[in-house]
Amino acid sequence: MKKVFFIALYVSILSFGCGPSEPEFKAVATTQDVMESLVAHMAQEIWNSVSIEIDKDGVHEHKPQNKEEWQEVGYAARGLAESASLFLYEGRLEDRGDWVKYVNQLSDTAMEAAKAADDQDPEALMTAGGNIYEVCTNCHMDYLEKVELKRTGGIPEPAPAIPAPGAPPK
Repeated sequence: MKKVFFIALYVSILSFGCGPSEPEFKAVATTQDVMESLVAHMAQEIWNSVSIEIDKDGVHEHKPQNKEEWQEVGYAARGLAESASLFLYEGRLEDRGDWVKYVNQLSDTAMEAAKAADDQDPEALMTAGGNIYEVCTNCHMDYLEKVELKRTGGIPEPAPAIPAPGAPPK
């Protein structure tokens, strides 16, 4: 009986460290790839969802017109909030200071947009879109050149000119 006990004890000690391990998260795209393929598209959908244009014919307001359109904006906002965390993966994490601060701000402001979409509140959505734009601009001012230099090894290309939310496209 002692022998069976020691064998069972030995097997349990060996298997103690062999339990399921945490999944390994691995970045497979560059920071630029994530920006272009996910972040820019979702942010642009939020920015394009509400606008006020003033021309010679008067004031023209654009906003989602039905539940499905509001829902699509909400999906874009939640996708933007979630994709922000991709900038924290090894290989994309620039530092543990302002980089993390901007990632968290992007996620938080995107969730403001999601709430505005859920509430079908165009004014709150426009404000949230402006907040997202401000976070993106501040982060790009601090990091765009550094990230681009790391990616290309040379002089960075100028950032694409994206109009502010509500501004007419050029």
